[in-house]
Amino acid sequence: MPTRHHLVAPAAMASADKGSPERGGGDGSDKPAGSSPTVRTRSGEVRGLRERTHHGTVYFSFRGVPYGAPPTGEMRFKAPRPAEPWTGVRDATKPGPPSYQAFSIPPFGPASWSRREVVSFIKTVPTLLRVGIQLLSASEDSLYANVFTPQLPTTGRCKPMPVMVFIHGGGFRLGDGDFLYGPDYLMDAGGLVLVTFNYRLGPMGFLSVGTEAAPGNAGLKDQVLLLHWVRDNIAAFGGDPNQVTLAGESAGGVSVHLHMLSPQSRGLFHRAIASSSLAGSEWAHEENPLEHARQLAKHLGVEDSDPDAMVRRLRYLPARDIIRAFDSHMHHPFTPRLSLGMYFVPVVEPPHPGAFLTEDPLRMLAEGKQVQMPFLTGHNSREGLLIFLGIGDGKLGPKPRRRQRALMRKCAKQRPEAFLPCDFHRGLDAADRDAVGREVLRHYFGEEGPGPDKFDEFIDLFGDTMFAIPVLRGSGAHAASSTAPVYHYYFNHDGELGAFKATFKAHDYEGASHADDLGYLFRSGSLAACHRRPLHRDEQCRRNMVTLWSSFVRTGVPTAAGLEGDAWTARSAQQLRFLEISDKLVMRTGAPYPRLSFWNDMYKKYLHVSLF
Repeated sequence: MPTRHHLVAPAAMASADKGSPERGGGDGSDKPAGSSPTVRTRSGEVRGLRERTHHGTVYFSFRGVPYGAPPTGEMRFKAPRPAEPWTGVRDATKPGPPSYQAFSIPPFGPASWSRREVVSFIKTVPTLLRVGIQLLSASEDSLYANVFTPQLPTTGRCKPMPVMVFIHGGGFRLGDGDFLYGPDYLMDAGGLVLVTFNYRLGPMGFLSVGTEAAPGNAGLKDQVLLLHWVRDNIAAFGGDPNQVTLAGESAGGVSVHLHMLSPQSRGLFHRAIASSSLAGSEWAHEENPLEHARQLAKHLGVEDSDPDAMVRRLRYLPARDIIRAFDSHMHHPFTPRLSLGMYFVPVVEPPHPGAFLTEDPLRMLAEGKQVQMPFLTGHNSREGLLIFLGIGDGKLGPKPRRRQRALMRKCAKQRPEAFLPCDFHRGLDAADRDAVGREVLRHYFGEEGPGPDKFDEFIDLFGDTMFAIPVLRGSGAHAASSTAPVYHYYFNHDGELGAFKATFKAHDYEGASHADDLGYLFRSGSLAACHRRPLHRDEQCRRNMVTLWSSFVRTGVPTAAGLEGDAWTARSAQQLRFLEISDKLVMRTGAPYPRLSFWNDMYKKYLHVSLF
């Protein structure tokens, strides 16, 4: 059992909950700021908005600021170019169009049919419709950033503030920098600038044929360009380009981790937060990119044997047709191992000028090639609820009994080794993989195996192998080769602000789902109708998250008001010390939950390494 060390929960931001006073103008004075502030970037002037958070804190927003030129025509599938300069003042009051992606509609409606919930939902319908229209406006011209700042340096008396650049998740195929990532909570915390942004997704961002025509990782190169834009422009928004924290969740967490390994990102950020996924995650690396590019091309009627000729034809097909073919024909949960069924994700590129990644990231990490900086990472208590994103059957939301049984029948047809993390596929021969796979199935499903009524057990296996184990492995590898601290957390709050559960109406399932933590760090007005009324413990958990994350952005050390010393102790290579985050903060050592002790034993027995 893990050792417990109780910490006092932080009280920071309590004043914000009571309604923060107006903080005055952007120059730090008590004068009211203009409703349309302007900022001069290197490409031209932008006009934003003066806004208030839900609790009354004044901040300044600039949405839809171009950081890259439209990657169309000959630039499709290639590294991006900086945005072209413009004349006059550009409107920056609305988000830019999201990248082309599959358009999915989650379960829609009020949290319950009580009068209060129905009225609340009706009030947010216009916002939800705007979000839908925004997604329908998806475009290849999607390289836009959003900047939120509590203060603008209009007189030069404003001390530059630390910056958090947040990379959205979505499996490299969904999402944008606007929908979930409202700045209210971080603006209430004060003292930092927040940047969110779009990058290319799916085949538009990650198609690779192994040549310079389409080497892969275009979406990650978009992110590199965004970091260059932050370095060159963030001071105009009150930010300090020498204090940049790169943060992300899920695919965003993988991205952060890969930037720690890529030579293209060196010197562009100084601290890192990667939530729920790291570079070693099973689903986050493409093993057969040329084969999958050919499959996609075939669905589009393109069957050139020469990869470069195939890419030339794909460059001039309508982007919507490419995304439609991708979403309709290329998604399977066993490929041939249990995964998220992801195609068009990061790859190891052939060496060429501008390559983002030319070595296997797991090998690089084992050799200590990551950049040395404070690193915060962790996972949630029931990551496997992500299966309600449509994994296995393509249908969003909780699965009725019929669909649960259908998925479990698919599972029963797989070889035992299909359920193993990638470490075992790399390190064992076929016979050993089969033996280990059978041992894993017995542990999760009993002697009868993955039968039709074992869906809940499959959720746990799916979450452990896809998310928890890769994060533990990556965290330990960093601690073994890093001179900088590695802070590990375990998010274990099952409450009303969980972003994923609110979106997909999954409150009947226990645990903190994949992406639930986002609802405690960002306030999404678009999701307000999906949330049930938060309890006091939910508000306390939110304060904990925001206090810890914002203190790490400011100092590189996650702390919370009311604690003596650091908020949590960095882990070592030999011992997993982690902070359990809920409405209370508790330092622990050992396995976050008992199933991970089983996996630790399996890793030591068969691979001769330890998870913790």
